[in-house]
Amino acid sequence: MANSASVRRIAAVGVLIASIVSSVGAADDAPPRPDVIRPAAAILRDYDTVTAPSMIESSDPVELARFDRAQLEAAEKRQALALELAASHPIHARVPELLRMRWTLFSTVQEDGERALRETERWLAARPAPAIVAAAAATRALAAITLESADFEQRRQLIAASEALAPKEVLVHDAWLELAWKHTADPAVQRELVERVRANFAADADDDDDVTWNLRLVERLLARIGQPLDLRFDGVDRDRSVDAPRSLAEWRGRPCLVHLQIWTPTWTEGVQQPRYAALAALRERRPASELPLLSVLQTFDESDPAPWFRAARANGLHTLWIDRADWQRSIARDQVGTSRGGSWLLVDADGVLRAWSWNLAELARQVDLLLAPKRRAS
Repeated sequence: MANSASVRRIAAVGVLIASIVSSVGAADDAPPRPDVIRPAAAILRDYDTVTAPSMIESSDPVELARFDRAQLEAAEKRQALALELAASHPIHARVPELLRMRWTLFSTVQEDGERALRETERWLAARPAPAIVAAAAATRALAAITLESADFEQRRQLIAASEALAPKEVLVHDAWLELAWKHTADPAVQRELVERVRANFAADADDDDDVTWNLRLVERLLARIGQPLDLRFDGVDRDRSVDAPRSLAEWRGRPCLVHLQIWTPTWTEGVQQPRYAALAALRERRPASELPLLSVLQTFDESDPAPWFRAARANGLHTLWIDRADWQRSIARDQVGTSRGGSWLLVDADGVLRAWSWNLAELARQVDLLLAPKRRAS
């Protein structure tokens, strides 16, 4: 027989789910409370048979729209079934797993981290079982990274609160590393975040998990700060490149930015628009004569990334097209230390790496610090 604490917890969860359904059902398409409670096995059978496409190779707008719609429909089915299981069988062993997926999908597929935060906050207020607390904490850390509106400090506070609830959660560790990668370009801050992960995470010796892989990648990039970075570009398809140097040594004497980018055919104009905007904003303040920009592209297929080349020409961006094997061997692994696409590298006039980030707007702050006029000693 359940003890009194368990009974109170079950009652609180029931009230919470009823509240979620009644207050957000119309706006968020939450399912109504079932009149007939289905067996857990039936709910889980439906959940386990939901399938969603994981990748697409087409660049056709119609195919891309169909792919997005299929992903969204699968996410909504899983989310509804998760809530149904929690409502009708609140102490079932798989409730934490399904709720974790429900909250994760808010951020990853529906791009609605705010909703993930709202709903998990209400669950935490109901003092749920420890496994649900851990699931809520992990998905709140994920939401902190994907939120559109939050600044760096707000993200940091959200992840820290999640860490306090679940210090061993993998998504919490990964959120700290994503914060270092995507939302700052300050090497001192990045080192602080890496040390925080190291304090709570036992890295896998074989890089078999994502956190270990990301951790060591960030550590390798941080180790390169203050070191010469004279990239040489072998394996370049010069016919599909835009006025690019054969090595960074050609640009010695002025700082430059290098973008290591993996091209996929799903990068449509809409996906790339924020990058175009960041490029245009930087170029408006820093002309090519002061700060040349180089994009090093790796591609998985033979498609021509015409939108990116148009943006390159419009913003004075030199572009190199690198064969996949040469990217992995001579550019990413040997010369930079990362095969993760999306990194911007700031190299000073002496050819020394000064900063890196996925976020061009953040790296632009480091550019301003590097190019700020030196004050003369009085």
